[in-house]
Amino acid sequence: MITWMEICNNSIQICEKVYKPREDTIFLIDTIVGLPNFEELQKNGWIEVGSGTGAIICCLQRQGELCLAVDRNYHAAKLTGQNAKMNKKTVQTVAGDGLTPFRRKTLPANVVFNPPYLPEDPEADKGLSHEEKIALIGGKKGDEETWRVLHQMDTYQTAFVIISSLATTPNEMQARGRGKFKVETVGKLQLGLETLWVVQVKTLTEEWRGFHP
Repeated sequence: MITWMEICNNSIQICEKVYKPREDTIFLIDTIVGLPNFEELQKNGWIEVGSGTGAIICCLQRQGELCLAVDRNYHAAKLTGQNAKMNKKTVQTVAGDGLTPFRRKTLPANVVFNPPYLPEDPEADKGLSHEEKIALIGGKKGDEETWRVLHQMDTYQTAFVIISSLATTPNEMQARGRGKFKVETVGKLQLGLETLWVVQVKTLTEEWRGFHP
């Protein structure tokens, strides 16, 4: 069944095999667009990892800057392309895993990532489809997928990432990579007992990169 959502003046098509935009999606969009330096960031383009429906990248693409979207769910990558085209957005889409399908130094400087951030729960996870597990479960602790993508960043890139109190905190992230990257909280949202943050992560050292010559 195909349905539609209106997000930031974009008509976003929804389908059952792709993660539906929720509060965290809107939170990430609003946080980035509301940054004081948003217009400056725009000049360096965006790549969205785990694009899902493409709602986020469609809202960020404005005036011809380079925008890419990648998702390891083929249905999501395809839907992102369809939604971008329908909303007259120039977004190149790829079905692939994180930043690894791309050549170094060819990507936009800004990475946006609404990762799967829920911890594994063997009992609760039994009822999830394969696509839902990819979209929701971030690993045993919940933040493994986030760290995996951060390791793939190059030194000129900055990431805007959602993290959840169910898996980690900004202070824990900073402590884990002290001296190797800079993390700054730029947004916070309380959802009942869970806290979501948008953190801006900047790689500081060559050794921190997951890419190698």
